[in-house]
Amino acid sequence: LAGRIGGNAKSSRYKDREFNIGSAYYVGVDGELGKFWSEIGLKPHPVKHPLDRWFHEGKWVPDPWQDAEIAKFPEPMARAMRGAKRAFKEVIDGKDFPQNPYATSTPKALALDKISFAEWMKPYAHPAVMSFIDAYCYGAMGGAAREVSAYGGINFYADVLEERAYACPEGNAGLVKIMAEHIRRAGADRIHEGCAVYKIAPAGGDRAIVSYTRRGESLAVEAKRVVLAVPYFVASR
Repeated sequence: LAGRIGGNAKSSRYKDREFNIGSAYYVGVDGELGKFWSEIGLKPHPVKHPLDRWFHEGKWVPDPWQDAEIAKFPEPMARAMRGAKRAFKEVIDGKDFPQNPYATSTPKALALDKISFAEWMKPYAHPAVMSFIDAYCYGAMGGAAREVSAYGGINFYADVLEERAYACPEGNAGLVKIMAEHIRRAGADRIHEGCAVYKIAPAGGDRAIVSYTRRGESLAVEAKRVVLAVPYFVASR
C-alpha cells in the first residue's frame, strides 16, 4: 500500500545502510526451496546465535531456552520452561512433527491443527512463559497463541529452538528485492504497487477474479492462481 512490495518483509535506510524492520529471517534451504534460492542467486547466510532474545523484567535474556538461562528464573517459571522445552523436543525429533507442506504430515501431526497453540502449551502455561510465546506468535503469525493452531505454532517455533535460520543483510526485504528483480526481468508491468485488494471471487473453472483499487480506480484481474498472503487477523475474517 505504501508504494513498496514485500508486506512485512521491509527495511529502512539509516545513513548509508539498510536495516531490517520487519520479518528478519527464513528457514527453508533444502529441497525445492533450496533449488529456488540457487536459481535466483541467493546464498544462505546462517544467523549467528543466539537466535532468540527476551526482554523480561527490565533486562535482556540472551538465549531463554538454554538450560543455564532457565535455571536463573524462579522455580515455577523454570519448571514450565523445562517442560515446554522437553515437549517441543519430543515433537521435533519424532515422526509426528507438523511438516510443511501440510500433505506430508502424519494423522497425529494433523490433529495438532485442530487445537490452538495455547491449548497445547496448557501444561506449561506459566503467565510469563505464555507472554513470551504470545509475543512470538504475534510477530511471526499475526495472532496470539490462542488464535493459531498448535500445528502452525510448533512448526514455526521449531526453527527458533533448533537455531536453524538464515538471513540477508537487510532481512527478508533483501529476498523481496532479489525476487522482484527477476520478475521484472521477465516482462514489464508485472508488479503493481500501491494497490488494495478488497475481493477475491471464483470465476468458474479454475480461475478467480481479484478486485482491487489503484490510484483511486477500481480494477479487476482474472487469474489462474491466487496466493493470498495476509496476517492472521485479516485471514480470520
